[in-house]
Amino acid sequence: MEQQQASGSPNDALTAWLSTFTIEPFALSVSVTQHVLGDKALSTLYEAGARGDLEFVKDGAKTLITLASIKRYIAAMPRAVLTPTPPRPERQRCLKDLKAKAKAKRKTAQSKQTPKQKPRLPTGVSLDLRAGNASKDWYDECL
Repeated sequence: MEQQQASGSPNDALTAWLSTFTIEPFALSVSVTQHVLGDKALSTLYEAGARGDLEFVKDGAKTLITLASIKRYIAAMPRAVLTPTPPRPERQRCLKDLKAKAKAKRKTAQSKQTPKQKPRLPTGVSLDLRAGNASKDWYDECL
C-alpha cells in the first residue's frame, strides 16, 4: 500500500534531512520527532501513538519513534492546497499615500513648534554687565 508522493512533499524534506546521516537511523527520539514534524506538541505525538499512527519503542529509559512509522504518518497527512493571492497595487498605492500624509503632518507639526527664543535686547542697549553699560534691572525683567 505504498502511496506516490508529489515532489515538494514533507517526506522529501525528511528524506533530504536523513541523507545527511551516513547510516539512516531506525528510530528518532521524541524531541527530534517533534522538530521533524513541525514542532508538534508532545501530547499530539502520544495521541498518534495511542491511535497506532506512530510506533513507539523503548531503549532502556529512552522512548524512541520508529522512522518507518514517522514516514507513514507524514504520508497519511492531507496535502495542503494553497492559492496564490494576487498582488494588490491599489493597496500599495494607498499605503504610500498614507505614509506621505503622515510625513507631511509630522513636518507641519514640527514647523509649528518654534524653539524657545532668548530675550532680545532693545536697539542700542548692550549687555556688557561687567562694564556697567546695561541696566541689571532690565536684564532681570527679561528672564
